[in-house]
Amino acid sequence: MKPIATTRATAIATAIATAIMALALTSCGNEELTLKVCPAVPAVTDAEPPAGWLAVEFAGSRHAAAGTYHVRRKPLFTEWNLMAAKATQSGDNAQVTVRFNEYAKRLLDNFSSEAANLKKPLALNLDGRWVSFTPLLRPPDDRLTLYGFSPAEAERVERFVASK
Repeated sequence: MKPIATTRATAIATAIATAIMALALTSCGNEELTLKVCPAVPAVTDAEPPAGWLAVEFAGSRHAAAGTYHVRRKPLFTEWNLMAAKATQSGDNAQVTVRFNEYAKRLLDNFSSEAANLKKPLALNLDGRWVSFTPLLRPPDDRLTLYGFSPAEAERVERFVASK
C-alpha cells in the first residue's frame, strides 16, 4: 500500500499535467482575434459623445463615408457570438458573411425592431481598427455580411471562427 502523501502528490501532478495539456490543445491553431460590432451614429459637429459612447474618426471606405462617429462602447455582438463565417473577395476588398448564435440573434432582433436603427451605421472593429460603418437597411436573419476587410483579414476571421 502506498503512503497517502505519495498518492496525493501523484494526483496533484496528474491534475497539473492534464491542465497544461488542455491549455496547450485549446491554444494550438487558435490565433487571437477581436471583432466587435457596435451601434453608431454620425457625430454632430463638435458634440461630445453621450455617456457610454466614444468619438471615432473614420477615414472612409467603399461602403461608408468618412467622418466622425459616436460609437456605443457596448457591442451588439463580438467574435464569440459567431457560429460560422465565410469570406469572399472582390479585388482588394473582402467581406465576411457571418452566422450568429441565438443570443446575438435576439440582440440584433431587438436592435432592428426600431426602424430608425436600420439606417444608423454599425461600427465594425477588428483588432482595434475601425473597419467599416455600414447600416443594416433591413432586419437581418441569422446571417449578416460585414464589409471593409482586407482579403487577409477576411480569411483570418473565417479561420478564427472555424477553429474556436
